[in-house]
Amino acid sequence: MEFTQDWIMRQIQMIAQMLAKLLFGKETTDYIIEDEDDLNGTDLLYKAISELLASGDICGAEDLLFEALENGGKENLEVAIDFYAKLNKMTDAQLQAGNFSREEAEDGLRNAAALFGLEEFL
Repeated sequence: MEFTQDWIMRQIQMIAQMLAKLLFGKETTDYIIEDEDDLNGTDLLYKAISELLASGDICGAEDLLFEALENGGKENLEVAIDFYAKLNKMTDAQLQAGNFSREEAEDGLRNAAALFGLEEFL
């Protein structure tokens, strides 16, 4: 079981890093707000998802994310990459407390990329 979890963690990390580099030219998976005084829609999405994550509502955060991905542009994918990279850094206990699993995190990241036709890169 531990080997499977480690493999899934590496998969999530590799996919997130590859998407960040390929789509945004970034070496990191972190979403960074450029100007706190002039927040755009993507910044607001990031803040809302971060608040949900901080409160332990992983499923609510993912629901909000996918609503934005389905209705918004590719810039929201940068928030998705950050979100799944953060989930990947959580402990199994934290994920379980949020009623979530690593398998769901990997599936979510793949589904987010697929919304933009990027499944061929995965």
